[in-house]
Amino acid sequence: HFNLRAAAPPDLLARRHVIEVPERTDKNGREIEPVDVAALRARLKTIEAAGIDSLAVCLLNAYVAPGHEKEVAAVLAEVLPGRHISLSTELWPEIREYERAMVAVLNAYVQPVMSRYLRGLQHDAQAIGMHTKLYITQSNGGVMSASTAEDRPVRTLLSGPASGVVGAAYIARLCGVREAVTIDIGGTSADVSLIRDGEPVHSNEAKVGHYPLVMPSVDVFAGGAGGGSIAWFDPVGLLKVGPKSAGAVPGPACYGKGGTEPTVT
Repeated sequence: HFNLRAAAPPDLLARRHVIEVPERTDKNGREIEPVDVAALRARLKTIEAAGIDSLAVCLLNAYVAPGHEKEVAAVLAEVLPGRHISLSTELWPEIREYERAMVAVLNAYVQPVMSRYLRGLQHDAQAIGMHTKLYITQSNGGVMSASTAEDRPVRTLLSGPASGVVGAAYIARLCGVREAVTIDIGGTSADVSLIRDGEPVHSNEAKVGHYPLVMPSVDVFAGGAGGGSIAWFDPVGLLKVGPKSAGAVPGPACYGKGGTEPTVT
């Protein structure tokens, strides 16, 4: 907050690809100004040739009345067919437009990659004779269908650490333990969380890198010191660990497989 030379976090999308839509709904959900469809169509032409395959929509006060966002989505589907469309009101219909917009943008950002991955995973699973229904873990520790994960991949962004905490809570309950601290050490981080009264603690204040993710998630504190985290000296000679990792192939120097980086392992 006080560093005048601090670098701003990288943009997830270029500003030239952000389009303002003339419309307005008040805080009570009453329409003040209808969606200017003609203006929207004209402005979409500026990005028509940009190779964009995923779009996010977030309008002021839409969490009260989502009609305008749905109207914009219909125009997007008509003018730019075949693209992924993420509506903030379908993902997180809550007040605070910046956080709601970030949820939509993060969803749009990962949707093409996740969609291809999940479809490929289902295809490969069926090819080897697995015909059971595929479920994907959510950031809150629950599960959802693969088709839902394709539409709303933002729900999965913190699912890795969440799975470890849910597993730890289950083991703790089997042992008769209701209060516990869990730690899950992987290749790049050590994830610490709390179990209270037999259940994982949840939060709506998580972040993905620099970006807020105001969706329910298992409350995990991640320290950048996993088994593969590299030890290094900063410009003034202080010893640091992470966030870079030596990876698995050839891996840390101590593996004796050709790696040269000193790591926690």
